[in-house]
Amino acid sequence: MAKLNLIGNMIEKVYDVILIGAGTAGLSSAIRCLQHELNCVMITGDITKLDYPFQSTPAESVHPGLDTLMNMLSADKAITSNSRGTYTRIYDGELFQELGRDENGAWTGTHIDKPGFVKSLFSVALSYGLNTITGEKIKTIKREKDYIIVNTSTGNQIKSRFIIDGSGKEQVAGKLLKIGKTNFSNPIICWSGLSRITNNNQMASLKTSFQKYGQNWLWLAPEINHYCTWTQVSTGKNKIYQAPVALLNASLVSPIQIHSMRWRLYNQVYTDRIFLCGDAAGLLDPSSGQGILMSVMSGIFAADTIAGIFSKEHSEAIAGSHYQQWFQQVFRDKVSQLNKYYAESSFNG
Repeated sequence: MAKLNLIGNMIEKVYDVILIGAGTAGLSSAIRCLQHELNCVMITGDITKLDYPFQSTPAESVHPGLDTLMNMLSADKAITSNSRGTYTRIYDGELFQELGRDENGAWTGTHIDKPGFVKSLFSVALSYGLNTITGEKIKTIKREKDYIIVNTSTGNQIKSRFIIDGSGKEQVAGKLLKIGKTNFSNPIICWSGLSRITNNNQMASLKTSFQKYGQNWLWLAPEINHYCTWTQVSTGKNKIYQAPVALLNASLVSPIQIHSMRWRLYNQVYTDRIFLCGDAAGLLDPSSGQGILMSVMSGIFAADTIAGIFSKEHSEAIAGSHYQQWFQQVFRDKVSQLNKYYAESSFNG
C-alpha cells in the first residue's frame, strides 16, 4: 500500500506506517502490519544490544496468555526457544496462587530470556519483509496535511500515514510531541539482577514467589542451570541497590538494573494517526505481571486498527478513539488492582 509521490523529477516513497523501536510492542505491531500487507519501516537504535549470551541478563516472567498472541504472529517458538524456566504457581511463604486452570490443567507461565525473545520476533518480522533503519535516533515528528514526517539524527526524512511508537521506556513520540501525562503513584524504584546459586539445597528451596514486606516487594524467579532472577521494588529512598538478603551469598551474574517505575500514563495514547503502545504509552511496576503481554496486545491492536482504516472498515476518528479508550481502560483497571493489592502500603498515589 506504499504510495509514490512525484516531486519534480524525483520519486518520494511514503510508507503506510513508521514503527519506532525494536522491542516487543514495536516488533509485534510490525509483524501484524506486514501480515495485513501494509508497507512499513522500523526506525531503531543499535540492534547489537540484543546480542547477549543466553541467560546473561535478568529473565522476564510472561503470562500464559502470551502463547495465543505468539501464534497469531507466527512466532509460536519465540517463548519455548527462549525459556529459562516455567511455573504454574506463585508462592508467598507456604501459601500459593495458581496462574489459572482449565480443562487441560494448570496454566503455565515462562521465565524467558528477553534478548533472545526479542531477536526471535525480529527474525519473524524480517521474514515478512520488514524494512529497517538502524543506528539512528528520531529528532522530530511533524504533521503535514495527510502525512507524518520523521527526521532522524543523520538527516533522513521519512514520511508515512501513521506512526506506531513501541519505543518502551524511552517514550519517543510522547516526549517529542509533549503529550501530557498523569501519575498514578508515588515515586517507585525497581532494581533487578541475575544470580547464580552453587548450593544445591538453597537452589532446591527456591520457588517462583512474590513476597511483600512493608513498602517493598520481592519477586524471585528460579531458572535452569542454578540461576535465579530477582526483582525488588521500593517507594523508599534507597541509596544501596543490592541483591536480596536470601541471595547475598550467590554470585551476581549481571549488572544490577535500576529503573524509575512510577505508574504513569500519557493522556493521549492515540493522537492524529499516532499510536503509543506498551511502555511507550504507560508504565506500571512489574508486580502488574503483564508488561510483555500488554506490549504485544497493544501492538497488535494498533496494527489491526490501522489496517481497518486503510480497508475503509473503520472511520479513522472512531477507530483511534476506540484504541484510546481500550488502552486507558485496561491501564486504569490495572491501577485499581495494584492499589487494592498495596492497600496497606504507601504505593497508593
